[in-house]
Amino acid sequence: MRPKYFGIGDRLLKFKETRNKASISIFLICLLISIFIWALIKMSKDYSSDITYKVNFYNPPANQIISKIGDSIVYLQIDSRGFDLFNRRYLKKSDELNIDLSKVTIHNDRYTMGSYILSESILNQIRSQNEFPNYINRIYPDTLHLKLENTISKEVDIKLQLEITPKQQHYVYGEITTSAQKTILTGPSSVIDTVEFITTENLILRNIDSDQQLNLNLINPYVKQNVSLSVNAIELIIPIQQFTESSINIPIQVSQPSGQHIKLFPETINIKYMVALKDYDRINSDMFSANVNYDLNSLNYQKVTLKQIPNFVKIISFSPETVEYLILMNND
Repeated sequence: MRPKYFGIGDRLLKFKETRNKASISIFLICLLISIFIWALIKMSKDYSSDITYKVNFYNPPANQIISKIGDSIVYLQIDSRGFDLFNRRYLKKSDELNIDLSKVTIHNDRYTMGSYILSESILNQIRSQNEFPNYINRIYPDTLHLKLENTISKEVDIKLQLEITPKQQHYVYGEITTSAQKTILTGPSSVIDTVEFITTENLILRNIDSDQQLNLNLINPYVKQNVSLSVNAIELIIPIQQFTESSINIPIQVSQPSGQHIKLFPETINIKYMVALKDYDRINSDMFSANVNYDLNSLNYQKVTLKQIPNFVKIISFSPETVEYLILMNND
């Protein structure tokens, strides 16, 4: 049988462990309270800190554009309570300052072919946008550099980036039309002078069998250089028709040399062509012409050339491409 004093000893050990844990918890709580009180005292005092702001310039002088910004960041030395500075620096996103250039004096920089403004001249604009308007002690850098250029306008062609594959026996019928063939670029002369054309976004159409009416955006690769377009998108109309194959026989005309009469063998050719179904009944032989231009150096045959074909058909082939001939002498 276990003696009773062993149970008393276990209880004393457990009590001691519990009291030690409680002492540690009380110590930690007191430590945290002390730190909190210390932070409150410290953060309630006034401090000086440099706060970073991004600067955006707008409203440049008439007929000018901002082509480059040398200094887009300013640092404001602000004197305020620690709470406010901590919140602004670590808990709040960085603010942006919008500077109206029409309200400040812009100086020409003789060394860099650019311009600059004095930071002090924008201080009032900064105060009106800042959460510490009365606590700004200093702003630096003391000058902000930027480049202004005269704006010009230039009209350039619009080039289509288009790949069309119609369905079998379907073709583009007539002309592809667009709502605009040109656009006017406006921006810095250093950029505009080098631009010859603007392209559309790439469009690939496959297996199409009907008319297409689409909108295509123009690609402006100079948008970051402050170049704007008068036309940003165009309407595109692609007429598509189903075609069928047909053929026709026509006589061959001859450009005969003076004093000679030429007889061709054969005297007609057969032309194979594709035509839209809706135009099939319009076709007649008067719409085609073929010609032989007599060549003295060609002893055995003469070459046949198609001189006239309707603009709404697509020639597949014609035969023969050459014809034999006889020169008939006049009996006079």
